[in-house]
Parts: sequence; C-alpha cells; structure tokens
Amino acid sequence: MTMTKTGKPPFKHWDIACISTLFVLTIILFSSFFFSDDIFVASDRISNIDMAQYTTDGLVNHGQMPTWFSTRLAGMPSIDAMFSDALYPVSLVMRPFVPAHRLYGFTMVFHIFLAGMFFFLMLRRSFAVSHVVAFAGALFFMLNPQFVTHLNPGHDGKMFVIAWLPFVVWRLRSLLYLPSLRNATLMATGVAMMILSPHVQMAYFVLMGLFLYWATDIVKAIVDKVEKKQIIYKAAFFWVAVFIGLGLSSIILYPSYMFISNAFSVRGVDRGFEFAASWPLNWAEFFSLWIHEFGNALQYYWGKNWFKLNTEYAGAVPLLLTFLAIASKPKSLWRIFWAGIAIMAVLFSLGANTPFFALTYYTIPGINRFRAPSMMMFWFTFSTALMAAFFIKDLLAKRFDIDGEQKRKWVTGLFAVIGGVTLLSILFSIESIATSFAAPMMGDGDASRIFKLNYEQNFVPNLWLWWLFSVVIVGLLIAVINGKIKAISLVYALILISTIDMVKVNNQFIKLDSPWKYFYRNDPTLDELKNEFAKVPFRVFSLPRTFPMQNQEGVYGLEGVGGFHDNELVFYREFRGDQSDIHYLADIAEIRYDGQMRLSVSRLQGNTPFLDLANVGYILMNNGAGGIGKMKNPTNLGRLSYASDYTVMPEELIIDALRSRRYDYRTTVALVEEPELPFTPRWREQPVDADKDQHVNDDIVTDGETDEVELSADAADDDVDNQMDMQIAVATIDNTPKELKVEWKKYTSNKRIAAVTMPDDGFLRISEVYYPGWRIKINGEPVKYYRSDMAWMAVPLKAGDYEVTMEPRSLYLHGAAYATLFFTLFVIAVLAVGFVVRRRGKALKSKSLKSKSFFGDRGSAPVTPPF
Repeated sequence: MTMTKTGKPPFKHWDIACISTLFVLTIILFSSFFFSDDIFVASDRISNIDMAQYTTDGLVNHGQMPTWFSTRLAGMPSIDAMFSDALYPVSLVMRPFVPAHRLYGFTMVFHIFLAGMFFFLMLRRSFAVSHVVAFAGALFFMLNPQFVTHLNPGHDGKMFVIAWLPFVVWRLRSLLYLPSLRNATLMATGVAMMILSPHVQMAYFVLMGLFLYWATDIVKAIVDKVEKKQIIYKAAFFWVAVFIGLGLSSIILYPSYMFISNAFSVRGVDRGFEFAASWPLNWAEFFSLWIHEFGNALQYYWGKNWFKLNTEYAGAVPLLLTFLAIASKPKSLWRIFWAGIAIMAVLFSLGANTPFFALTYYTIPGINRFRAPSMMMFWFTFSTALMAAFFIKDLLAKRFDIDGEQKRKWVTGLFAVIGGVTLLSILFSIESIATSFAAPMMGDGDASRIFKLNYEQNFVPNLWLWWLFSVVIVGLLIAVINGKIKAISLVYALILISTIDMVKVNNQFIKLDSPWKYFYRNDPTLDELKNEFAKVPFRVFSLPRTFPMQNQEGVYGLEGVGGFHDNELVFYREFRGDQSDIHYLADIAEIRYDGQMRLSVSRLQGNTPFLDLANVGYILMNNGAGGIGKMKNPTNLGRLSYASDYTVMPEELIIDALRSRRYDYRTTVALVEEPELPFTPRWREQPVDADKDQHVNDDIVTDGETDEVELSADAADDDVDNQMDMQIAVATIDNTPKELKVEWKKYTSNKRIAAVTMPDDGFLRISEVYYPGWRIKINGEPVKYYRSDMAWMAVPLKAGDYEVTMEPRSLYLHGAAYATLFFTLFVIAVLAVGFVVRRRGKALKSKSLKSKSFFGDRGSAPVTPPF
C-alpha cells in the first residue's frame, strides 16, 4: 500500500467513493422516513417533542435559549436540569430548518451515517488499512443493531455518543503516537461533543475505555523502554485532552453536575446498589448476542427485565470474525486488549448477575450515580467491529496463503467449527433441550408461554439461518486457504451476509407512523386554550390517557403540571405527590365502591389546594371521540395572587397541613422561615401557652392575635391515625380574601413582566416552582423571595402598584459559559496555528521533540499499525 510521509494511506477518490456509498446506503435504508412526513415510533423522543418545540420557539421567536422549561412539571430549570440536546451543536444547526416532530429522526439517522464515516476514517487514517477493509469495518459498526435499534426507544443521546466514539479513538491513537497540543484539542473536541449530547453516563463510559487504552499504551511504552520524555508527553497530553474536553463542555456539564450535587434534583440522593444495577443485560439477552431471536425479539421478550425496546446484538459476522482474528494472531497485544474490552463490557453490563459489577461499583467513582449498566455494551460492538476489520485486513494481506502443517491445522480447525455449529444447531432445535436451558433465565408471569411462541416462530428459523451464514463463511475461508477462491471474494461475501443479518434485526425495531396518531391536529379545545393562555398564563392538569403520550401539553403551546423528567425538582415532586400526581388527583377524584377512581364535580367546586396553588386553570381529559375535553377549575388562584397571612412551619409538615386544610391556603402562605417584612405588621405575638391543647380540623381560626395551637390530624391518604404535635405561630393581617389586580405585559421563557396592585400589606404569591436561580424584581429592584407552600414562591409587599419582573436563571451557567467560550477560542487558535504551519510547509518532523510536541502535525498511527 502506498503511504504518505506521515505514515497514512493517501486520501484518494476511492475514500470519497466509500464515504459517499455509506451516505447513499443510509438514505436507501431510511428512504421511507426521508421521503414522507412520518416519524419514528420512538417512545422517549415522542414524549419529548414538547422540549424540542419549546427550544425551537425560544430560539426562533424570541432569539433566546430557554433557561426555564415551563411546559411540564409546572416548570424547571432547563440548562441546570440538562435540557435534552438543546446545546448539542448538530441539533442546534438543524433545529430552525426541521419541524420539531421530525427533528429527532433526522438527527438519529444522520448519526448512523456519521458513525460509519468516522469508523471508516479511523481505520484509514489511524490504522492505515485499505479502503475495502475500512469500508467493511464501517458497515459492521454503523449498522450494528446495538447502535441502530436505539431508534426504537428514541435514545438519541446514546446514538450521538456512539457515533463520535471512533473519532475519539482515532484522535487518542494519534495523540499517543504524536503527543501534541493539536492532537489533544482534536481528541478533546470529540469528548466535548459526547458530553454535549448530553448523555453524561455514556460519555463517562467512553472515558473509562479511553483510560484503559491510554494506560495499556503507557505500560507498553515502559516495557519497550521508550524514551522517558516521550512517555511523559503521552501521559501529560492525554490528561490535557481530557481537561480541555471537560472545559469545552462545561456549559452543560458543570450546571447539571452542581444541580444534582446540591440535591435540587430527585437524582441528588444516592439510591444504592440495587438502583445502580437495575436494567442490566440479563442471561436471556446475553445469549441473544449469539442469535438475536433467542431472547430479545421485540414482540416476544421473555427475559427478566420489565420490557426491552432495543437489543445489544452486535451481528453474527463481526462476532465470528472476532474469534477468527484472535486465532489469526493470538499473541497480538492490541487484539488481546480489544477482546478484553469486549469481555469487560459484557461483564459490566450483566450487572448484579456477576461479581464484576459490584467490584466496579465500590471502586470506580461515579458508578453509583448511574443505572442501566447494559449501556456499556457499545464497547462490545465497537471492539467486535474493529476485530472483524483486523481479520479482513489479514485476509487481504495474504495471511492465509499458507501451506504445510499450518494449513492443515487451520483447515482441520475450521471443519471442527462447522461440526460444532451444526451440532449446536441440532441440539437447540430440540424444544425440550432449549426450554430446559432457558428456564432459569425466564422472567415472571407469562414468560414461559411467550418463550414457546418465540421459540417456534422466531428462534428456530433464525437458528438455522445463523447456521447457514456460519457454514458459508467458514467454508469460503477454507476455500481461500486451499487457493480455490480469492480472498476478496470472501470479503464481499462477508459484507453482504453481515448487511443482510443486521438489517434483518434492525427492521424488527424500526417502525414509522403518521405523527397524527400521537398528536392532535386542529383540536378546537386546544386551540381555544392556547389563545386564552396567550392573554393570561395558566396551567392544565391532564388526566391519565388524555394524550397518546405524556409530556404533550407543550406541543400545543400550553403548560402542564404533570409529566416526567429525570431531574425533576425535588420540592415539586413532593408537592404533586410523586410521579403518580396523587395530590392533584385527590383534589378532584373520589373512589367508587368497586375501587375505581372517577372525577368528582362536587370536589372540583370546593377547595382544591394543590391544583389552585399550581395555577391549574383547566383539567383536561380525553372526550372519547378522538379529541380533548376540558373542565374549568373555578378556584384557581392565578399565576400571581395575594395572601394576607403567613404561617411558619417545618417543610415536612406543609403537605399534611395542605391535605387536611390546617391553614387557609387562599389567604395564607406557609413559609419555612420567618420573613423580613417591609411593612409594620398589625399584630403582636402572644406568649406561648405550652399547656394549651387546641385541635383544628379545617382552617385555623384566630381572634386577630397570634395563638399557639397543637394540631392533631389523620393522614389523608391512609386509614392510620397519625397524631402530630406541632406549634405554629400564625400571624394574621386580614382573613377576608382580597384579589390582586394583574396585567401581564410580557411572558417568555426567560422573562415575565406583570403590573400588579396589592390591595393591602401582605404577600405576593408567585405560582412558579421555587428555585434559587429565579431573580424577582419589584419596580426594577431585586427583592428577596421565600419558598412557600412547599414548592412555590412568595414576596412580602406593602399595598400599592408595582411592576413585577420574574427572570429564571441558571445558578451555574454564567461561569460555565465563559469557561466553554475560553476553551473554544483556545481550540480554534491551536487548530488555526497548526493549519497555518502546515500550509507554509514548516514540517515539524525536523525539529526537536519539544517543539514537535506543541502543535504537532496531523498525527496518526505508525506505518506498521500495532494491531
């Protein structure tokens, strides 16, 4: 093969042709998506369309990245809580040009092509293989079902990380071959793109693998007695690359890390080993790495996870070629390394099914914060695709032009493989043997019946298809060894068989459908509510099964109080009654004699504290005719309201106090700290009478002065008497409800302005979820606000007219954005200088190692790649 002076194969027209073929193949495989208005049936992404729509509206209509995500869970910080792919550069570029309901499909499919292109370039530029080998490896990687089937659940962040993996490995190898600032910045760019995806867990797993590669390379350099200065450069520039990568992505990494660390998120608490080990690769799925249909058929899943929406199957051909690659060069350090990475990925992914995961859980920092260890399987598929490329490289390098004893051993061994494959297929074609083997792996419930259906309809046919593929490949390899056919013929057969096998599995998980099966189009109720919301903001509470998917209120320009987000604010989750919204439902529902829950109109007409405080203006429901029905909440307090009284109590008592009506929430705010009042209160505190025993069932009744009471109540959601003794100092201004006059002047994701008239001294209650990042201004001056009624905010004000400005801000974004800007400019400068130096022909190879290591040349693998 012709090489350039830097040790890389020349980038000629064949490389462009191969990359173009990968692109065309992607278009063909997903033509039904590209040439229609259909969407992928991807549960996670369909339920996040509100987020995509909200981001697009903020950028296009208001020219701002939303800092507060209002459409679900009554609002939460966007950047701090990790706002999906809002800051991912590829999505940012596409967002203004692609409708929100189609955007996730375009980004995921684009990254399938990107994965193939990066893998191809990695093999060509770093491993110095031929374009045929690189093209085959790229196909193995970009079409492997472990990667592509993430389309089904809509795990776009995982796909983004996997797509960038070959680029990062390529740049890591370049960095270790030629430690330089330029190569460090290129590797850092790939790491930053992974974190910005933003799937931090997957990016963390990538860094774990990169560290192992770096450590192995350092040990090898020490054993080979490489110059100490070079080893130091290898070590230093690797960590420089990691540091720069973290700096580039700090705009998303630092805010989200601090948001969780400071326990604002429900994920801020360590949930223990059982949580971290949840959603592992179980044994049924492990044996599906052999034949996908063994236990991971989408419609016939019988394993021990609750359900399975994707597969870890890496492809029959890459897996078989991995074993052959090791057999071809069993003493190759790097083949042993990549085989080890594949094995470790599987052991880790098995979670608590093996002791290996427990070892990592207790020794590697950060593992206890994650769950779903099966995510690690992308390293398995990367390793098998790479090893398969190694074997094809051996084929084309005439590794199997052998004779004598070596030829006899290979032919004998390959015939033994055919015999073993045939015996295995016969044995597992006997249902009793297969059932006995699978019995310990089956989940609960109907698993045994599902296994039987899957066995007959899916497993046995695909078992013999696997046998056919294996026998054909091994038989052709025997023919190559015997000189009957050329090696390139076997390579073409491998590409064809692998493509058929992978596409067959991928198609089981890829489904397109009309978006209007998942969204309402031209619903008059939703249009009416959207027009009303444009005048005065309010929220809606959607009963179960109102929308085809959760989190859809924002798709129609509304704000909801329900939904799901991994980083939900902990105060709000407690207010709404966990993810089941039990407190909202308890306000408006009653239990029938048959145990079923139904909506109660009479309850809705009375006091509904949780709905009222959350500014729920309407309850939405499916009208049974393919549309939306609504019911107005007549007692809604509004986004801004007036309260004359306040009470101070421990936060753990507020929810029970609201449920049992121990204070009048319409005129009183419950605070967790004594407020600083800007006015002179018209009351005075009385001495506490510790012997006084006063039981209050509904509202606290006072005589205008502060009374100390002992409350006794039954828990509202169970039949257990739960006696509580507490002392509440109630400060009373005026028990007669008074209304706040409000005129909204501006309402966007990042700024809300309203003119208000306080009818008397008291509290301006703000129905926005409490977060210290809010900046509340009264007549342009920032004021202190208090957490009220568990999850909301209140500001003490004197009677009068005010302009209220509410600006949600990230607690951590300001500094992080400057860090990202600094590192971005630094990377651009380094790459620009390196480009100029090369353009002027100032080859650094003639300079000292010190000068060579600062900017470096293009940096790639040696002429003889170590694999």
